[in-house]
Amino acid sequence: MFSKFVVVSAITFQQEDVDGSAMDYASIGLSDADQELVYVWIDGSTPDYLNWAPNEPSNSWEGEDFVAIFGPIHLHHGMWLDNSLNVPHGFVCERQLRQIEGKDELI
Repeated sequence: MFSKFVVVSAITFQQEDVDGSAMDYASIGLSDADQELVYVWIDGSTPDYLNWAPNEPSNSWEGEDFVAIFGPIHLHHGMWLDNSLNVPHGFVCERQLRQIEGKDELI
C-alpha cells in the first residue's frame, strides 16, 4: 500500500509572550537525544536531508537534543537549529493523505 504524507499547513507561529520571550521555534521531530550528533526522526528513521542554519547544530547549552525550525521573525527562518525542550516552542505535525474520488483528503 502506498501512503503519502503532507505537512498540514505552513508553520504558523503565534507571537505569544511566554516567560518574556516570543515563540519563534517549532520542533520538527528530529533528535540526537540517544547519541550526540546522530540525528533520528521520531519514527526511528534517519534523515536524508538536513537544513541547518549557520553554526548549527551548536550544542551550546546542555540538553540541546531536539531539532527545531526557525520561525518567520528570525533571520534564518525555515532553517534548523538544535534546541532544548525547556525553550517554549510550537511543533510541526504530519498527517496521512488519501485519495477519494480524485481528490486528496487528510485523514
